[in-house]
Amino acid sequence: MPIYEYQCKANGRTVEVVHRMAVRFSTWQELCEHAQIVLGDTPSDAEVVRLVGGGNATMNPLTTSKFLKAAGAASTSLSGTRGMAAPARTNKF
Repeated sequence: MPIYEYQCKANGRTVEVVHRMAVRFSTWQELCEHAQIVLGDTPSDAEVVRLVGGGNATMNPLTTSKFLKAAGAASTSLSGTRGMAAPARTNKF
């Protein structure tokens, strides 16, 4: 999911949040609830604006399989299942 930056017009604070592209926040309260930060002294209905930029894709550096591999264990999510393979390539287009 993309990372977006929002700025509060009342307090000038900039907050980075991760959310789907279709989601937009318009108030400080909505943004704080999503980012799990406290409102502070800023009014809950203070306007926030999403800063210019298309959003940067976030790559979670610690997936379950990477965590298990680092811990010396193998992922068991596909154990007991048949291996998956891509269909054979042909020269037909």
